[in-house]
Formats: sequence, structure tokens, C-alpha cells
Amino acid sequence: MTWLFCDRIATKIDKNNGISMITHNFNTLDLLTSPVWIVSPFEEQLIYANSAAKLLMQDLTFSQLRTGPYSVSSQKELPKYLSDLQNQHDIIEILTVQRKEEETALSCRLVLRKLTETEPVIIFEGIEAPATLGLKASRSANYQRKKQGFYARFFLTNSAPMLLIDPSRDGQIVDANLAALNF
Repeated sequence: MTWLFCDRIATKIDKNNGISMITHNFNTLDLLTSPVWIVSPFEEQLIYANSAAKLLMQDLTFSQLRTGPYSVSSQKELPKYLSDLQNQHDIIEILTVQRKEEETALSCRLVLRKLTETEPVIIFEGIEAPATLGLKASRSANYQRKKQGFYARFFLTNSAPMLLIDPSRDGQIVDANLAALNF
């Protein structure tokens, strides 16, 4: 079986039966800013990639995206995902894509859909990570134990070694109690 693409319409061609069952227009997927790949699970062949996905692929094949240096998948063969996808389990794969002429990782959510009554397809939907994934500590004011009554009592009355660390200063220790100094 092979796929024929003509003006963003996919047609499945079966060698034994000629042109068969499926013609779909995927133009609307080009409106999305997130990358989307539609893949035949049994042939592991790319059926369609929207414009955002093509930018990330450049000259790479879909197989190369799945096996690149940053790629991670729980199953090497796509048909092994089918039962989990039919049971609507969440499956994430990490593909190696090209951004600004550098290889980088892209997480993709996998979804099972049927374009025909007989053969399902797996949709790889790229998940763009936000620019900041965690909390960023802001620079704290200069710490002074005398002006900070709570910290002074806390540090002076506790016999356990304690350090006060400022994450905005790359983990610099800004205060230590006597137990920590004697440790």
C-alpha cells in the first residue's frame, strides 16, 4: 500500500485493489501553529505533516524524527501503541526536530483516529513547552538578621544545623546558625 498526495489530499492506493477508500483534505491543519503529523501505524509511513511540522522536519523523514539523538519512545514499533491508544491512555513521545539549524526535542501527544473504517492512523500532536517551565526566584533584598526578628529567633533557638540559602543568587548561603557553623 502507498499513499498519493495531490494538493494536500491523501489517497490510499492498494496494489491489489487499485485506488481505495480514503481521500481527505488536510488544509485546515495548516491553520494550526502546533506541529501535527498523521502516520499510518502499520506501515509506519507519514501520511501528512502540516506546515508547522514541515518547518521542524526540514529534510528529515518521520522515522529520523523518532530515532534522533533526543528522541524517546516507549515502543519502537507504532502498532504496539494501538491497544493503549484505543483505551485512551495518554502516550507521549519525544521527537528530535530541527529549530534554527539545531537539533532539539519536541514532546508529542499521540491520538488514535480512523480515517477509514478499516485502518486507523496515529496523530502526533506537538506540545510546545512554555518558555519558563519553573518558578524563577527574584533577587531578594539584602538579608540582615537583626532586622528580621523571626529569622533571628528561629536561627538562634534551634539546635539543628540550619542554612538560609538564596536561590536567586545561585544558591548562595546568606546565613547559618551556630549549630551549622560548628558542624
